[in-house]
Amino acid sequence: MDAPMDDFVEVDAQMVATQEARVEAALSLSAEAERALVAKSARKVTVGATITARACGEEVERRPDVDIAVVLDRSGSMAGNKLKLCKETLNLLINELRASDSFGLVTFDHNVQVNSKLAVVGNSKEGATTAVERLRSGGTTNLSGGLLAGLELFGNSAAAATTGGGDRVRAVLLLTDGHANAGITDVDRLQAVTRAALPDGVQLYTFGYGSDHNADLLRKLASCAGDGRGGYYFVDSTDRVVGAFADCLGGLLSVVAQNVRLVVRSTNCVITRVRRDGAERLAPDRWTLSLGDVFAEERRDVLVDIEPLSEADPEIFFEMTFVDALAATMATASSTVNIKRLDDKDPALESVMPSANIATNIARLDVADAMVAAQTDADKGNLGAARGALEEAKKGVRSAMTIAGDDLLLRRLEYDLDECVANTSSAQTYQALGRQQMASKGMGHRMQRCMSDSDSDGEEDIKEEAPRARNAYRGASKKAVKSKWTFGATKK
Repeated sequence: MDAPMDDFVEVDAQMVATQEARVEAALSLSAEAERALVAKSARKVTVGATITARACGEEVERRPDVDIAVVLDRSGSMAGNKLKLCKETLNLLINELRASDSFGLVTFDHNVQVNSKLAVVGNSKEGATTAVERLRSGGTTNLSGGLLAGLELFGNSAAAATTGGGDRVRAVLLLTDGHANAGITDVDRLQAVTRAALPDGVQLYTFGYGSDHNADLLRKLASCAGDGRGGYYFVDSTDRVVGAFADCLGGLLSVVAQNVRLVVRSTNCVITRVRRDGAERLAPDRWTLSLGDVFAEERRDVLVDIEPLSEADPEIFFEMTFVDALAATMATASSTVNIKRLDDKDPALESVMPSANIATNIARLDVADAMVAAQTDADKGNLGAARGALEEAKKGVRSAMTIAGDDLLLRRLEYDLDECVANTSSAQTYQALGRQQMASKGMGHRMQRCMSDSDSDGEEDIKEEAPRARNAYRGASKKAVKSKWTFGATKK
């Protein structure tokens, strides 16, 4: 549950006090205008706030405890190597948990079974691993029943008493390879029911296994908990389920800030738009938004469009509150942007360079929007229009490159657009790869979070001289878990 504003204490924006020493704060906040000087005739100005998370380093041991409930499809189509590899992956996941973490398991076909209630792992992980080993495939796919049972694990009074609540990192991981064909099957209804059933602070990650799953459903379910509290992974082949789970778990084990909230205020201007999902307008000069939990090394960029009210210089104020998860301290940070307005013919305007960071993030959001539009067109059978939307977004990326230069994120955006264009070459390719790929990549770019296995990104084979395939959002903790699991599998 989000902490009340009155509970937050003022701390330096870059530092936070602990009992042992004064250490770097989990998050830092900065802000800038697209241009520091603008003409008085300008009717729209874009301002950006950047939230940057620190790396964990050796302090990873001070991470919050995690409570993870896995909801696994064991319908008939999961029989054989699919289920076998999922069981191996779950055992790897359990092995990463420490004694104070908790684990629960729900499986479903046409029936729903709670295989292991959410409980503290303790010094012995035998109970959790035994529940995994007993899994067998079954019949049809009651996805809604399985998901709701998984969410109920967090509301169960016994589980709540066992896990203790507080600022623990809590998440449901749902994996399925098919379409919901039992229970609640309507996408919008299931999304509404899931949103209503989600306990406070519980994150929701979905994994679509293979080409025959409902990507739109899994993306919408993963968005139910809000910005920073979910993600949709497209697992395009059996051997990549390990990497997808490793990437997700690596993030959950590296949470450095929780319940991040940002308030945007302004003077001498009206805030016309905040380009971030979940942003709420409280007044013409005041907006607020929740950014959920932030993993180590992640960024959150918030773009704000303003319209000056008079010839007076606009000011935009950003105020952030969050729980520093490593220091177990509530903290605040703030930043202010002052925009100087000049006469239209003032020669100083010609020397002002646009912000590379804001240009990059405009391109990022335009790409995410283009992927949604392209998916809509392709679902209607208009693959040409889908490719057109993606190619138009690529022009914007290249335009941003003229301002920001050889930027890693811009290279990644161009690479993803090329992949999506290729995967709309035919209806068959779109059905097998394109739809799922656009849903996952678009959500990842919008949220600024890695939602893929590094193998799927081509990162395991990429050469340094061609670095654009690297996912710009993947932090060291995600890489470390994947590397550890891959090495362990190789040793076996």
